[in-house]
Amino acid sequence: MPNYTEDALSKPTGLLLSAEGLEKSGKTWSVLATAPQPVLYVNCDRDNRRIVNKLRASGRRILLSGQYLFTPDVDQNILREKNDALLGKNAAQALSLWKPIKRDLVDGFSDPAIKTVFFDSGSAAYAMMRIARFGKLIEIPQVLYSKTNYEWRAILMQAQASGKVVIIAHRLAKEFVKNNDKSSETGKLTIEGYKGTNFEVDAIVRHERSQAGVYSAKVLAEGVARPDMLNVEYEGDTINYTEIVAKLTRTKVGAWQ
Repeated sequence: MPNYTEDALSKPTGLLLSAEGLEKSGKTWSVLATAPQPVLYVNCDRDNRRIVNKLRASGRRILLSGQYLFTPDVDQNILREKNDALLGKNAAQALSLWKPIKRDLVDGFSDPAIKTVFFDSGSAAYAMMRIARFGKLIEIPQVLYSKTNYEWRAILMQAQASGKVVIIAHRLAKEFVKNNDKSSETGKLTIEGYKGTNFEVDAIVRHERSQAGVYSAKVLAEGVARPDMLNVEYEGDTINYTEIVAKLTRTKVGAWQ
């Protein structure tokens, strides 16, 4: 007897988003200030205690277990032998930070009291995870990335199955292509971190800051059957992740408050 049926499927209750943008484009503030709360903030990018304290003072419920900030040795990218002491030092330091980061994420995915898990940033964490495994970021054969990428993808899959709103911040950088061993700019921006991330998430929100200092956020792509949300743009005080989540999940804002 076949194991496949036309039985009704359960409805997904969570959402996985990538909040991407250049530095100082308002990603962290927008998510912490407007995402469904309580928010678990897993931070490994920079010291954001001022932001957290200010928002907590305004009444926002933000949980923070620590700040896992990694500063590698300045010589980390010099090509060295596998048994080099510096590589081991970098790897040990990064691993000591990566383990509690992963622990906090997994705990947040299963904690019924948490509505949003905000991971800031995926770019910094992916670099930390690679240093934890290799001790450096360059001169690493591509074939060795398979385990690292599998571990990262497993986290994304756990996030999607968690029933939570999971938002991962990503830095943007200029995109380069190689032609005859020379690199040239494409004129586009790409995320720093795991390159398959945007194929795994339910939606991408790109943050920008104009030369006049105006912040904006645009829904660039979505995988939740909401083509009407593509290129929807929010500006200034209208940037609201609770509203974005409600629209993408076809629910009311009140359901997330």
